[in-house]
Amino acid sequence: MPLALKGDTWPRRRQPSRLTRARIEKAIKQGKKVVIFPSRITEKDLNDMVLKGIDVNSMLESNTYQSLTATIKYNEWKRL
Repeated sequence: MPLALKGDTWPRRRQPSRLTRARIEKAIKQGKKVVIFPSRITEKDLNDMVLKGIDVNSMLESNTYQSLTATIKYNEWKRL
């Protein structure tokens, strides 16, 4: 399931379920910001990223998208 914090949504790294994809698509259509992690991130969630020593704040800032950019990044992500 995507996590939400102050209207932002981001998926976990595993294969998205139909419900997860629908929630992300809805958030994008509503104009909310979504975080889509790059494929090089193998950790399944934020906790694992912290344990691995990844700067989560930078990761979130540099991979937050909205509007058309979010749609493009989301379409690339769901093909993984």
